[in-house]
Amino acid sequence: RNPRLVGATCTDIVDSVFYNYAEGPSGNPTSANLIGNTYQKGPAPAVAGLSFSTLEWRYARDVDFFDRLIPTSTYATGNRALGFAFSAPSGDDHTVRRASPACAPSVRSVGAAAAYGMVLGHSGPQIRSDQTARLLANVANGGGTYYSGAGHPGPNPAWP
Repeated sequence: RNPRLVGATCTDIVDSVFYNYAEGPSGNPTSANLIGNTYQKGPAPAVAGLSFSTLEWRYARDVDFFDRLIPTSTYATGNRALGFAFSAPSGDDHTVRRASPACAPSVRSVGAAAAYGMVLGHSGPQIRSDQTARLLANVANGGGTYYSGAGHPGPNPAWP
């Protein structure tokens, strides 16, 4: 659900909505801007047994690409959390933070609240089915259910 930026240069994630948020965008970019995004807690993490992270950005070392931390690589501002509060970064998550963008953002943010309204107002097909309306209402209300298929006859999702 969330971007994984490995070695990305001058990458912008601006005015996006991440629903069923369980863990922040991650990776080891050389430079990234996370601006005006909304991270919203939903039903999936706890039901699926996933840990819930309150980090706005999570550093993840990927030995297939970069086996060392790229310090001061990630700029984050104007993001907001719905259903939880961001925690202060520490350790590696803190080390990769920048005080200003490494590269000028490619677009101007309209702000997290305005972008959230735009995403919910304009996502999906122009002629909305009941299912599309239900999915958008789930996001707006923080609702929905998480179905893993466990205990139900196949076919259903398989979990390793």
